[in-house]
Amino acid sequence: MNVITTSKEDRHKYVGVKTFSPNLKEVENEGVEKNPLFPRLLEDTFQSFYQYDPELQQKVDPSVEPHREFLNQIMQTKEYRRLHEMTARDEFMSAMSAMRFAPNFISDVPEEEQEKQKDNWGKSMLNGVQDEDGEPGEGFAEYGIDWDQIRQNAREHLKEVEAEVGELKQCMAACGSLHYDCPLEQLPFEQAQELVQQIRGNPKFKTVLELAGRLKTVAINKRRHRSDKARTEITGVTVGDDVCRQLPNELFAMTHPVLNRDWTRRFTERSISQYDLIGTDKQGRGPIVVCIDESGSMGYPPAKYTPEVYAKSILYPLGMTCLDEKRDLAVVLFTGIVEAHYSQVQNNPELLKQICMNFYCGSSTKFDPPMAQALEYVESARYADADILFITDGLSAFSPEMIKRVKKAKEEKGLSIYAAIIGTGAGQFSQIADAVWDYFDINDDDSFTDKMFKL
Repeated sequence: MNVITTSKEDRHKYVGVKTFSPNLKEVENEGVEKNPLFPRLLEDTFQSFYQYDPELQQKVDPSVEPHREFLNQIMQTKEYRRLHEMTARDEFMSAMSAMRFAPNFISDVPEEEQEKQKDNWGKSMLNGVQDEDGEPGEGFAEYGIDWDQIRQNAREHLKEVEAEVGELKQCMAACGSLHYDCPLEQLPFEQAQELVQQIRGNPKFKTVLELAGRLKTVAINKRRHRSDKARTEITGVTVGDDVCRQLPNELFAMTHPVLNRDWTRRFTERSISQYDLIGTDKQGRGPIVVCIDESGSMGYPPAKYTPEVYAKSILYPLGMTCLDEKRDLAVVLFTGIVEAHYSQVQNNPELLKQICMNFYCGSSTKFDPPMAQALEYVESARYADADILFITDGLSAFSPEMIKRVKKAKEEKGLSIYAAIIGTGAGQFSQIADAVWDYFDINDDDSFTDKMFKL
């Protein structure tokens, strides 16, 4: 029996979270060892955080009366109200809060009393559990439960959980950029929990996702253009012969026994009144090869926003647009050599995430090896029409032989090369690139993002 009044929908919500969360089951199993009724407490704690306006039932089974009083105590505190504002109707945050908080009640009850409760939590409480006003009676004292101490401990626990939930919400906001078309709240609980844990343990990756989340919106907008073929928005009235777009008065004339002859004449002359529609359509483009500089200089100055963080925050939304548009994407990671290269990254979002999670920043910088690898991709059938994008701090140069090779490829294949230079000048890219974007602050330079996502 629940001590929180729970609807069928809210109960199913908890069951769904529990089904996909091994961690929640683990917390429940650990609690059962101390208290056989812990699963009920865990669910009630979840409901107290999840429901907008949770209500305690007036009459409950004596076995769960201590749970009711526990929740009654905490729900009156300002700490609970602050935390509840962050968790209401958020199943992920409610589950995390319940997992962190519910076990505290069991641990705060004296061990000798827990042994008694294992046998039968409510058996000896049938007498004196409540007085005539429905308040806890002297029966609680027999179990050694000091409610003043429980309340004091609970307030401290709530503060700890509130701080943790605040951090989790920041991670969740960053997680939002991981999913192009699927909001994080629609992901299975366990998958969302795993992502949050990955981000909490990788501050640089969290920064990448925060920046990528802003760029993702820009990417979506820049990758679409107005098209009269994607007819979704009424912009006015025109004339033509599209029966599906004709105005209501024309539809009436078409079906009228007398007016139909005039409508037929105007239809053959393509002069019936109809809606003028326009819409958005995805622009089709070819493959792209992205070369990411991971040399030592990309990690300096040592701060939150290093050049490599900027580079990865550009790569992520660019990769997701390739996934959205079904464009082939190859990624080349380089220092003085090609450290790694990956083909068809757009078909493997997990690989794209791993690339953006790992930060190497070592060795020197040489542009010839990654350009040679990029040209090798372009010479293959799959990437024959690919553009090449370098993202680097520009602290290196091309050999004369490589410059000649690149210029020859541009003449023979119509190859386009672009460079995003983070923090320095264009250098030798001005000799071979179709466009060079000198850029350091994603937050301040809208023109950079406007150009980048028109590739």
